[in-house]
Amino acid sequence: MCCHPKTDQSELQHETSATDARRSADESPSSTFGSSRLTPQALAPFVVQQGTRLFMVVSEATAWVLAELQFDHDACMFLEARRVRYQWPREAYGALLSRIAVAEGVDAATIDETTLDFSAWLATHLQLRKSFGRG
Repeated sequence: MCCHPKTDQSELQHETSATDARRSADESPSSTFGSSRLTPQALAPFVVQQGTRLFMVVSEATAWVLAELQFDHDACMFLEARRVRYQWPREAYGALLSRIAVAEGVDAATIDETTLDFSAWLATHLQLRKSFGRG
């Protein structure tokens, strides 16, 4: 509606092909641990979307941050609703889990999948922090 300009199918396919090519280059073996191309900016946040809400867990130098963003349909963008800092990643994840678990329609499989995804993200994140001397 407000955010997506109309494109014809050929433009969409071209854009998708370019995106796939970039993704393939990014996922090549040269971009894994120990690569000179891998930078601290690769430490992307853990993100969960639940309807019009978006949750992000990210590490800062001295804290783990959980941010909640709410989609504003009029502005056609996400706006920050709250941000809380925690000493440990388990605290940030516990807060995230409590926020998403109370929503209607969330089943045990969704919670399990989110937990497994967070565990994998955290393991990778901590390994990257260690390799860059931040951990």
